[in-house]
Amino acid sequence: MKVSVIIPAYNCEKRIEKCIASVLNQNADTEIIVINDGSTDGTESALRRFGGKIILKSIENAGVANARNVGLAAASGDFIMFLDSDDTLKDGAIAALLKMQAEHDADMVRFRYECILENGGRYVPQGQAKGIGFVEKNEFCEKVYPMFLDGIRLNSVCMGIYRRRLVDGLRFRTDMKTAEDAVFSLETVTRAKNILFADDIFYEYFRSEGGLTGSGVSVRGKYRDNFKFAGATMSYLKAWEMDSPSNRFRAMTRPIRLTFNKIKRLRLEKAEL
Repeated sequence: MKVSVIIPAYNCEKRIEKCIASVLNQNADTEIIVINDGSTDGTESALRRFGGKIILKSIENAGVANARNVGLAAASGDFIMFLDSDDTLKDGAIAALLKMQAEHDADMVRFRYECILENGGRYVPQGQAKGIGFVEKNEFCEKVYPMFLDGIRLNSVCMGIYRRRLVDGLRFRTDMKTAEDAVFSLETVTRAKNILFADDIFYEYFRSEGGLTGSGVSVRGKYRDNFKFAGATMSYLKAWEMDSPSNRFRAMTRPIRLTFNKIKRLRLEKAEL
């Protein structure tokens, strides 16, 4: 089984070679698609050194969502994964995921991540999905869909491997600067017949100095996009057979609740450093 690994790259010359090497070192059949999103540093030169080991797409800068869409259009694998250019996969991650997938005939396997700091420190953030195991479609209303109403455990597309049919014809929204991956996840999870939640840590998320304070997206922009996500979530409630006033309220108030949860989470993460 071939796995397409999609990597959007923007001004990441310091980390991109390590990122790609972590995929090349996997004991699996992989197709590495790197989208150089209009980088202005030495990223493209670093990428060209890999030659035919990667599929390189160079485009004008238009953001991570557009770059991932370019990658999806080029992908030919039986399974799809997403990897950010600062981050790395642990050795043997893909082979282990494919084995888990085959054992359960899973449409999607979700896994956990570890934060890597510039000083070499490591820690596993709290609040990740754990202890859930294999979930069939008839259990989604109880065990899966509520994660979209109350938290961020299904937001990141990087913490999963997807059977190809889950992403066929699906694209990331380019009118959002944040939470666009969460909207993408809404559809992939809805399409899935089952999901395996693995407790294993397969992903290494690099956090630079200042990473604990958030991205460059403005507070106003984050709220705007999170309310777009809330609206998207409500549009799925009927399909999930969860369309009720209480669930609509949960969906619409999620951005506000996330603000307080994030403050609490950042305090806990800083205490772990």
